Amino acid sequence: MTSTMNPLQIQVTRGNAVESEHIVDAVVVDTQGKIVRAHGNIDSLVFPRSAIKMIQALGFAESGALEKFELTEKELSLACASHLGQDIHLLTVRAWLSKLGLTSENLECGAHKPYDEDAYVNLIRAGKSPERVHNNCSGKHSGILSACLAYKEPTKGYSKYDHPAQVRLRKILGELSNLSYEKSPWGVDGCGIPTYAIPLKAIADSMAKLLPEAKVSADRSAAAKKILHAVKKYPEMISGVGGLCTEVIQISKGQSLLKTGAEGVYTALIPSKGLSIAIKCRDGASRASQVAILHLLHQLGGLTDSQREELRPYSDEIIRNWEKLQVGSVVCR
Repeated sequence: MTSTMNPLQIQVTRGNAVESEHIVDAVVVDTQGKIVRAHGNIDSLVFPRSAIKMIQALGFAESGALEKFELTEKELSLACASHLGQDIHLLTVRAWLSKLGLTSENLECGAHKPYDEDAYVNLIRAGKSPERVHNNCSGKHSGILSACLAYKEPTKGYSKYDHPAQVRLRKILGELSNLSYEKSPWGVDGCGIPTYAIPLKAIADSMAKLLPEAKVSADRSAAAKKILHAVKKYPEMISGVGGLCTEVIQISKGQSLLKTGAEGVYTALIPSKGLSIAIKCRDGASRASQVAILHLLHQLGGLTDSQREELRPYSDEIIRNWEKLQVGSVVCR
């Protein structure tokens, strides 16, 4: 096991007493894979889930689909998203699928209600049910479909383990992490595609390969540059208005790029400093992982003091009662 500092301790207070505690493992690496900072067990196997969508988008960006189907940076940013199902996301996905000659029915991500409360209320008022485009991963799935068409592969079954799209993705992930994904434990993500358990440090190493100084091929570097530029230009696509990932990118003016994953996982990049971060809350609590990642971004210079304060309303740091009065907090010790 790699020698590290103690894991981050996230305390939930109510009044002047600690009510609950969460433990977070975290690692920060540079573009050479050197550990800059580590907390807890960074060798533990973690399913990164949606936190690596910027990496998964490489298969789309490298396929030539952007040029072939005249897609824009807005679609590329949405391919990296766990969106809230707001109009900006739904309209973009529908138009994107239309460019491909496909419909929502070609998506294999399943349908769920929009995460945005207003969007869900409007859907109910209209007497409509959630569709596959409402799935927070519909942008990622549209990117996979785009690559399939660019490579003239069948679109049906693209989410299955043995489909060429997933074989290609495992190859890309393996090249970035120097791991054999064919031997990695795997399961099925909420959106239906395979997800792989790898060491937390390997997640950070893989994300670092998106940074300009990373030692990758010229073609991969060009694709990574497109992805980072798209996310900075259209941060509203990555989660949505009021979403923490979107707000971090906007408020930091692109100094920090943040992406959440299910079960208390986050990845982040600070491009100007050449740093990549990966964290995992051991019990899967998002309230703890939010506070931990903001703490690290602030300490590493990805957020200024004023930007850190501006972001508090978008995270779960403040505990309020039903009268909206603060009764507690979630803090990193």
